[in-house]
Amino acid sequence: MLRTQATLNILLAESPDIIHLQEVIHETYSLLQPALSAHSYLCSSVPTGPETAKYFTMSAVKTTRFQDIHFVTEDFPPSGTSNQGRNLLITHARLLASSSSSEEWIFINTHLESTGLPFQSPESHTRMQQLQYSLSQMITHATAHRVPFVLLSGDLNLRDEEADFVLKQVSSLSLPSSLALKFEVHDLA
Repeated sequence: MLRTQATLNILLAESPDIIHLQEVIHETYSLLQPALSAHSYLCSSVPTGPETAKYFTMSAVKTTRFQDIHFVTEDFPPSGTSNQGRNLLITHARLLASSSSSEEWIFINTHLESTGLPFQSPESHTRMQQLQYSLSQMITHATAHRVPFVLLSGDLNLRDEEADFVLKQVSSLSLPSSLALKFEVHDLA
């Protein structure tokens, strides 16, 4: 729990508006959730059900910056494509603005399938399908909710060649004129 406490100390010191964590376990969540809640964060809940993985994603949103916050967990289709209990944790939130109006933003947190050689293993194909689906959900949510901002982040477990392959497919899509995709990859390893 020392690493969890150190992570929590950094989060509280930095005080980000949005927090996306992966590989959270029940014990970690029970430490993070009350501490973050005490510092004006609304946290996603622990997933439940028979398919619940031993670890999961967690999102937290600062309530002093956002309102009307709600979390939705969405499984990757077709049901059961993840052997590792992976999904999308989608957060809808309205940015508090100085004017009377506020904009809805959408944040997607995920942890894609891990392991396997690029293009040779079932995990690689599943991971690329999950990324493609995640990107399509960004587009779907952006257009359906008419939001100015959709962020996808998480532990994508991607190899460079897998990312290049999927991003080439997605960049060839016909997007509405109001929508532009921007990709930034940060390797924190």
